[in-house]
Amino acid sequence: EHGSVGEEPAFEVPPVKWLSLDSNGLRTLPGEHRGTYLTGPVLGKGLRVVDVGMSVFTGVTALSVSGNRLTAVPAAVGCLVRLERVNFDNNLICEWIESPAFPVSGLRGLTAVSLADNQFVDLPAPLRGLSRLKTMCLDSNFIRVLPEWVGGYAEMGTLSLNNNRLASLPPVLGQLEELRELQLCGNLLEDLPMRLFHLTNLTRLRLSRNRITALPRDVARLKCLTELSVTSNHLRSLPASLSTMPALGSIRLDDNAGLLPSLPSEVLLRSTPDLKAFLRRIQVSGKVLDLSDLGLSELPLAVLDQHEVQKLILSRNHLSTLPPGIASLRSLKSIDVGYNVFEDLPECLLALPNLTELVIRGNPLPRVPKEIGDLGSMQVIEMMRRVRQSRVTNRLDFAKLGLKSLPDFTLSMPSVCDLCLDSNQIASLPEELCYCLPSLTRLSARGNALKGRLPLHLGLLTCLTSIDVAQNKLVSLPIGLALLTRLRSLATASNPLTLPSSALLTKGLSTTLSFLVSLCDIGAGMRLTQNPP
Repeated sequence: EHGSVGEEPAFEVPPVKWLSLDSNGLRTLPGEHRGTYLTGPVLGKGLRVVDVGMSVFTGVTALSVSGNRLTAVPAAVGCLVRLERVNFDNNLICEWIESPAFPVSGLRGLTAVSLADNQFVDLPAPLRGLSRLKTMCLDSNFIRVLPEWVGGYAEMGTLSLNNNRLASLPPVLGQLEELRELQLCGNLLEDLPMRLFHLTNLTRLRLSRNRITALPRDVARLKCLTELSVTSNHLRSLPASLSTMPALGSIRLDDNAGLLPSLPSEVLLRSTPDLKAFLRRIQVSGKVLDLSDLGLSELPLAVLDQHEVQKLILSRNHLSTLPPGIASLRSLKSIDVGYNVFEDLPECLLALPNLTELVIRGNPLPRVPKEIGDLGSMQVIEMMRRVRQSRVTNRLDFAKLGLKSLPDFTLSMPSVCDLCLDSNQIASLPEELCYCLPSLTRLSARGNALKGRLPLHLGLLTCLTSIDVAQNKLVSLPIGLALLTRLRSLATASNPLTLPSSALLTKGLSTTLSFLVSLCDIGAGMRLTQNPP
């Protein structure tokens, strides 16, 4: 408006502190003193091409050039001496060009650099001179290794390197004493350097989508940590020391399948305070480990590492079995599995050499006779040992266990050849015994409370060679004994028998069996008389 006809008016750059050139398709920026620049309606009437250098923007404190097509951070950025924040996200940048006339180290006020979504394969070397950086973001690049000089940022508060190709971290990261937020998601990390846990001011640590298999117990040194994210890794266990981190309010562990055996889903799905409470129990266990009332449906494998534990309390959960690995707890003396859903007691308990107390009350346990459970843990353990031994010897010894009846599961053990029930309180033997134990050769029930008679169909056990029912209250023997052609021994002393009589029994086994045979003949004759052919 003020120039002569045919002349372009002089271009004056207004004083600006924030310069945004986002999403314009720019391939480059002007040089320090001269370059082609498009001005918008704010600076004139419509877009025009003008000649202006970056040096005219010396008052700029924030520069954003995201969403363009730049392939390098131009050297001209070095002339913006008051720059505090720079954003070159979402370009095609693979290098930062530095001019000797305007070195990046001259940007003494620059505290925040964002270069996310670019093509860097290394940390740009000019960043080395920015010792006052407080925030640096290089997410979604191709960085494979961090240089040693990264440990020189004494004021760094936030470092974000998500979605790169880092397979390891340099120990010098532990020198960033002011670091409060560290983001390393989406890399190739398998472990973490111990010096990383010297960052005692760290409040947020994000490690999701890596290959980390374990967190060291030194993680507890991060006393200010409030958020820990380790989702989608290969974790197999958690350190109990997490429970000692007072500020930790959020632990994210999703998609770590290897954790399930170590920490059951009932624990993992609970809130962070509940998870810390569980780990706290592990941490302070000593000789007594109390995991009661946690809703567990399986025993965490983390328990199997507590080799000093002598008493394990698992009551009021939903346990139905125990892992074989519990045998590794060689010091264990007492286990309380009361009020769970056990239907069978796991035989792995028998591998515990020092176990002296087993609490089983409040479980279904149909295979454990009530009277044995009432007598105490040692009777239960002893019965389990004998059942286990019978699978090798085919001899099932239930003598002196305080039984009041034959345990039902005995009828599902057809290979038993020798059944000993001596010195119990059994009042009768079930008829099913005659059908379910076809291999039985010896039956001993001496010193019980048998009364009335023995099972009517005892003669079906044709393999029997020995029967001992002495010291009971039997009044008769079943006629079916006459069918036991292999029987060589029959002990009936101290019974009030009337059939056969005591006098007859003193004459020996053959006489007794002949008498029973005659009773069989008489019975057959009577049936023929009543029902002639």
